[in-house]
Amino acid sequence: MINSILEEAKSQVSISDEELLEYYNENKESFLEPEQVHARHILVETEEEANNLLLQLKEGLTDFAELAKEKSIGPSAPSGGDLGFFARGQMVKEFEDAAFSLEPGEISDVVQTQFGYHIIKCEEKKEEHSPTFEEAKERISNTLRSQRENEAVSALISKLKEEAVVVYNYDFDAEIESLKSAAEEEQTSDSTEGVTSEETVSEEATETK
Repeated sequence: MINSILEEAKSQVSISDEELLEYYNENKESFLEPEQVHARHILVETEEEANNLLLQLKEGLTDFAELAKEKSIGPSAPSGGDLGFFARGQMVKEFEDAAFSLEPGEISDVVQTQFGYHIIKCEEKKEEHSPTFEEAKERISNTLRSQRENEAVSALISKLKEEAVVVYNYDFDAEIESLKSAAEEEQTSDSTEGVTSEETVSEEATETK
């Protein structure tokens, strides 16, 4: 019942192309996609080992991904050192500078960071890109629809709370008072019976004398 009411509230949400375009124009900077690089790397502990591996790569004696699986001590080793795409600010500076200076297919010299010694290969690069309205339209629609649906559901819940009438079928406070009264009456009754019995016994004793 509740779910159907909420779904009904969501179904009332509609967004026009004019609203989508207005949102796009007001938030263009948020859609800007920064420059990114797709890289692999091999991480080892010593500079000597890194230089030896770099020599093998330059001579074409081995495949970069296979060598990463075999020799790298980094967590990306099982995937051939693949780090996927990343933007500036996501890696330590020494690594970032080297990776973004490469062209697709190029391999860096040995790069030292706080983690050890790296050899980096650039697989692909994406330049900074500002999507057109048509490219961003679906994303904008999803964002606005989610916002409007949440607003509609919140408004509906507030309305239901205001209109709701809470009925208590059981008055606990009254029941407690009733139990207290009954207990007090019972104690009074027991006390009275005790006094009566004592008086009767006393009277019988007097008569016997």
